Amino acid sequence: MSGQSTGATWLGAAPEGLKLVDLAAGKDVTADALTEQQLVWASRHGLLEIVVDSMSRAAGPTALAHHARLSARQQVMEDFLRETLECLAEREVPVAVLKGPCLAMAYYRNPALRPYSDLDILVRPEDLERAITVLQESPLIGAATPAKRATSDKRDIPVYNLSKGVQFNVDLHWDLYSYTRLRDRAAGATAEAWARATPDTAHPLGPLWVLPREAELAFLCTHAWLDHRFRLILFRDLLEIAVSDRVDWVDFVAFAGRWRLRSLSYVSLLIASRLLGAPIPEDVLRDLRVPSATLWAIERMLPRADFVQFDGHSVHPLNLAAVALDDDPAVRRRTVLKAPVAFPGWKSRVKRERALHEPALTAGTRTSLSLIVASNRRRGAEAFGEQLALGLGRLGWDVDILALWDGGDDATFDAVTLSDKPPNPRLDPRQVWRLRRRLEKHKPALVLAYGDGTLAYTATALAGLRRRPLLAYGSVGEPGQTSSSRSNPRMQRRLYAHTDLVLASSERWREHLIRELGLDPEHAQTAPMGIDIAPFDGDRPHREGPLRVLVVEGLLAENDSPVAIRVLMGAAGSSDLRVRCVGNGLLRFQLEANADQLGYGDRFEFAAADENLRPQLLIADVLLLASQTEGFPSAVLEAAAAGVPAVAFTADGAGVTPVDGVPGVMIDRNNEVAAIDALVDLADRPNRVRQMGEEATRLAHSEFALERSVLRYDTILRNALSEHVRLRRRT
Repeated sequence: MSGQSTGATWLGAAPEGLKLVDLAAGKDVTADALTEQQLVWASRHGLLEIVVDSMSRAAGPTALAHHARLSARQQVMEDFLRETLECLAEREVPVAVLKGPCLAMAYYRNPALRPYSDLDILVRPEDLERAITVLQESPLIGAATPAKRATSDKRDIPVYNLSKGVQFNVDLHWDLYSYTRLRDRAAGATAEAWARATPDTAHPLGPLWVLPREAELAFLCTHAWLDHRFRLILFRDLLEIAVSDRVDWVDFVAFAGRWRLRSLSYVSLLIASRLLGAPIPEDVLRDLRVPSATLWAIERMLPRADFVQFDGHSVHPLNLAAVALDDDPAVRRRTVLKAPVAFPGWKSRVKRERALHEPALTAGTRTSLSLIVASNRRRGAEAFGEQLALGLGRLGWDVDILALWDGGDDATFDAVTLSDKPPNPRLDPRQVWRLRRRLEKHKPALVLAYGDGTLAYTATALAGLRRRPLLAYGSVGEPGQTSSSRSNPRMQRRLYAHTDLVLASSERWREHLIRELGLDPEHAQTAPMGIDIAPFDGDRPHREGPLRVLVVEGLLAENDSPVAIRVLMGAAGSSDLRVRCVGNGLLRFQLEANADQLGYGDRFEFAAADENLRPQLLIADVLLLASQTEGFPSAVLEAAAAGVPAVAFTADGAGVTPVDGVPGVMIDRNNEVAAIDALVDLADRPNRVRQMGEEATRLAHSEFALERSVLRYDTILRNALSEHVRLRRRT
């Protein structure tokens, strides 16, 4: 190629960018420290380990702290991978490990300098379901794995290690070249790779299969170009492989040509060669290059591209030109005809998008978040909102927690309150104005409205802002927000249409919102509420005797007390159970009167209202939740953590259980007879009660631990910001 230039020319007059390229190429850096902007870029490109190694301990506390977290995280990931490979081998499921630790061990001169954030593994298409079953057996994954999205080329399975505070994904591939643009082009390439793969039962990571080097290199080439981020770490992989001198370049060129991967391989190896100095033989580049106007254009755009700052998710000629890459001239011609429509105006669109989102994307700084709850009472959604704000703060968010109303005497946590008046069923313009002024002052990158009553105020306050932050809504299944409630369904659709992301408290509630309100499934995600499990850890005392039923007045709506009284009196008349009522209001007064009148006084005991339910749960066998308008009560989760199953009515509106999947007995709304029968049946089956309690405890620890929930929110919200996730507006 004529006109090819050095890395210095390719990056123009960007000395900081050049320094990162030197780091990616494994070259020494003489500067004493990196600037904050360089740390931002290094983090985006996965080069912080290299930064710390190259700069010794002059990289600064920010880099060192991040490096320490990544190193600890990768150790957890490797331990999990070893266990997974052992389990898959026992089930006779062949598996190969792509990139990550396997690539580092095989090719890197210093394996510690190949960071990885996820685990990529490959199985045969016919083994996919068996592999998912094996993964689901891990206590770090649980029984539920996300369904495959239509636009996805792999299964992303989340893994949570709560004891270590680590979250990552297992990216389960069944096709090495499964990008949309490669599905027809490389059909059969994966089958050939498996046919020539060899088992390695003594591998340090565990029993796995090793793919042919040419197939592995072709995968890395296509991934480096089509990953849409142009991260330097991906091209550094190609550098390390080339330096290792373990590739038969003749076989590689033949493989790429056989499966129409020459163009993509050529571009990626060209970047690794010219930018990072990878020793790619010139005759290999020459043999890979096909006559193509698109390649000619890419070759001339590359010297003007700053790969340190490049974000392939934005509209850029390089990214658009990649659409037209194909080894088949006919396919290239058809694709080129469609590609130019995306070119006009790309520069102004990129500028607008960066201006809008750049504050949220700056690594090494605290991302600003305003979290809005209904009140500052430590109950239900508000209590979790407080814990969520604290947890996100520990993970690097700058959180401003706002409460629409002051809870008065019940207020128990610190939040900025916007009104000391009781909730207004209609929008209060003065309160909307106060919220808007607060958001303008804080300038959050993202606003999270959490729980009932917050969405209307937040959406109205954000309307018309010049730099409107992303708006996420935590929908906890409250009946007031369902289209089947007394509220106006059209108004609810409009409110949800103003959100950029909806976080449903359960998968069933998410499906309900999609079905009833027409939400985009891609942008309605499941993020369950969580609770602090630690206070409930420890062995539950074993107790014989009658069934002990706990009912808490604070969990009932005003019109639910008569329901609870009728259910408890009916059950007490049919079995020898004991009831403990917590509260000081109407429920206690009427229960005492009815119990004495019917001669059940010795079966009922009463305790004053207490914010902390743990002591009450430790002496209970079953929690009765007689409320028929609850959405997602945290009391059910606390009971589950304490080993206490719930007897509860299904929620109004959605017709779903208060907490999906938590073991217990769920009764159709208004069916008091069924609730009585359930308590009587449990009183006669203590072993069944104990079994449900143990199942509830396991589920609470694996699915609803506070740390896991906060990590889930952190991941979803950061992805929404970094990938510019936007719900399509619906009216």
